Order: sequence, then C-alpha cells, then structure tokens
Amino acid sequence: MVCTLGQITDLTISELGSDPRRVELLIGDDGEGLPPPKSSFWRTLFGAGRSSKRWQPDRNQPTYELSEAWHAIHLLLTGDPGGGPFPLSFLVTGGQLIGDDLSYGPLRAFRSNEVITLKSALDLLPPDVIGEKYDPDLLNARKIYPAVNWGNQEMKKWICDYYEGLVRFIDQATVQNKGIFVILM
Repeated sequence: MVCTLGQITDLTISELGSDPRRVELLIGDDGEGLPPPKSSFWRTLFGAGRSSKRWQPDRNQPTYELSEAWHAIHLLLTGDPGGGPFPLSFLVTGGQLIGDDLSYGPLRAFRSNEVITLKSALDLLPPDVIGEKYDPDLLNARKIYPAVNWGNQEMKKWICDYYEGLVRFIDQATVQNKGIFVILM
C-alpha cells in the first residue's frame, strides 16, 4: 500500500466533485476522456454545453509518492495510527472525498486554503523534529505499516528523507496556490 499526493487546482477539485468519474482520468486512466455531459434544451439554447470537448485532466501537475513511509510519517505527525486532528492527519483522514473506493478509500482533495493551513502546521515540525520524534518501540508497538524492524537506523533516515520531500511538495503547492489530493492504494 502506497500513498500518492498530487497538486491540483481548486477548479479541478470542483470539476472532480461535479463528476467523480473524472478521478479515473486524473490518476492515470489513459482513455480518451469522458463523454461531454448531455446538453439540455436550455443549455444548448443559451450556449452552455455547445462544446463537444471531452474533459481531460492537466497531467503536468507535480505528484509525490510517499511509498510505504506514509503510515510512520502519519503516526509521527499525529501520535495516532489511524486518525488525529486536521491538518496533521491529512495523509489518512480529512479532505473532500471524491469518487469510488480506490483500494483504501476514495481520492481525498484539499483546497488551496487548506494546504496553506497544512503548511503552517508542518512548518512547526521540520524534518529534524520528526527525526527526534522517531521512536522504533512506538512504531513496532502500534504495528505501523509496513511491518519492518523500525529499530534499524536506516529506517529512521528513510522516514526522514520521505518527510523532507513531503514538506517540499507542500511548500511548492502553497507557493503555486494549489490544492492537493491524497490517494492510498
């Protein structure tokens, strides 16, 4: 099970919310796109719906894969293996649920203002602080995915490296006024 995050505009979040079938296109279905919505008499009359263009996501948006490090990072951020308060619980809970279950829940989207809140919270927990919070006994006791020997110092570096990349990814999203989506698959 891996966690993937992607940058996304607030407009795209709204578009996904209006037609959740679009999630499949966003996460990599190479189909030709969804058919345009059926046009009502009034939409046709007043110009809305004249376009036959199929919806396509902007696939040039940055993504970040946390691999299997997501669960340990979540625990170190929240102290809770399966929940916790927003914004630090964003890897596991929160956001706008969009679409069908993708294995471990639907896509979860966070608008740009929520990402700003998240960035502010992460700014208080730089990578060196996460390294200090790293507790292999806690990770083992809580059965944090994947089931590995968390006492190995290489695992601590692995988690800290992924967390540092996550912080950079969130910083970049705020600079570009983007939201994010989170998928567990």
